Parts: sequence; C-alpha cells; structure tokens
Amino acid sequence: MAITYANPMTEFEDKKLLVTGGTKGMGEKIAQRFAAAGATVLTTARSIPAELADPNLFVQADISTPEGVEKVIEAVKERFGTIDILVNNVGALIRLQVVHWK
Repeated sequence: MAITYANPMTEFEDKKLLVTGGTKGMGEKIAQRFAAAGATVLTTARSIPAELADPNLFVQADISTPEGVEKVIEAVKERFGTIDILVNNVGALIRLQVVHWK
C-alpha cells in the first residue's frame, strides 16, 4: 500500500512546532523536514549551534532541569502563543516531580 501525502512543500503550512534537541543529528533533520513543509519550527538544545539560521527560532535550555523546561515553555508562549506539534527528541532521562507538570 502506497502512502500519499499532501503537497510536501505546504503540508505543514501555518503549523507551529517545537523540536527538542533539534540542532543536530536526527532532531536537526526532523526540524528541517517540517520547515521544508512550511512549518515554523522552534528548536532547543543545551548549547547554541555554530550555524543558527534564525535566533528567534532557538531556545538554549537544558530541559533535563525544571528551570530549563520553564524557559522553553515561556519562550513558546512569548513567540508562538501555543504549538501545534511537539517532537520530544531529547535523549535524556528527565526526573521531575509531579508538581512540575502543571
């Protein structure tokens, strides 16, 4: 069975995405694919990548900490208001207490 897609250049037009760990490896490729399909993609990483196309679409944060998670949430609210799609690509074990997940 073949899978068909909408126009690959516009299938995510007007969608807002957050890709954690989206600056290298698989996360970078995921972010690039969504952007190529028309999405506005905000990425996160612990360190600023050498090549950063748009600083407004990047948040430097360590999301293995409650403070890092809060920083990303605030950036999403400020820049997008909300997101349509979340790709949690971070390869870390995050231990937060229930109180952090409001």
